[in-house]
Amino acid sequence: MRDDLIEIKPMIDRLGTLLISAINRIESLITTKNMCTKIKWIPGHKNIRGKETVDRATKQAARSKGEDMATLRSTHKPLKSARSVLIKRTAAHDWDTSWKSEACNAKQLHRITSKPNVTQGVKLYKTVSTWHQTAQLARLRTGHCSPNQYLHRFEIEESTMCECGNGAIESVQHYLLHCPRYEMQPAKLARKVGIGGLWMEKLLGYPEMIQSTLEYVRETRRFRF
Repeated sequence: MRDDLIEIKPMIDRLGTLLISAINRIESLITTKNMCTKIKWIPGHKNIRGKETVDRATKQAARSKGEDMATLRSTHKPLKSARSVLIKRTAAHDWDTSWKSEACNAKQLHRITSKPNVTQGVKLYKTVSTWHQTAQLARLRTGHCSPNQYLHRFEIEESTMCECGNGAIESVQHYLLHCPRYEMQPAKLARKVGIGGLWMEKLLGYPEMIQSTLEYVRETRRFRF
């Protein structure tokens, strides 16, 4: 078979399918509606009598089809997959709205996640290998661990101040970056992440620095996770 015939064969098959479908519809009109049908060829050229009438009828049919589809969508339930997509999209929107409105109650985590190039969610927590480390990372990021600032809220500690004597509140940021009680561990952390890595959003938001941060926490033995 010639190549040009091979290429045109699918088109002929589709045309045949359309013709069979049209014939079946015409026969249905004849048998069920007792209607008389007449097929007339209208060339696609200007100044042909009846062409304008056909154009108007075609446009009207297209508009009515659109209206029928709108009615169909309003009276029939959407597909399950479409409903699932809508539910997920709505949930994500509600979560984002709630997160932004309640940012004042999670200032540290909001500050970390609002920085550019910070990894968030499941992708970040996949950088740790155990559930214990996952819990440690989550508590450090939210500040819900054992610095005096957090414990004072529940009257576990009398003061929010750090025991280093510098007159600073013991927060996660103070513990990781500024507390002078530790000597070797901060220097080791700085060597691993670099001076440019000594920022909260990097230590707790950059996957390549998470293990160094958790190692610092383990070696200082400050928190009882």
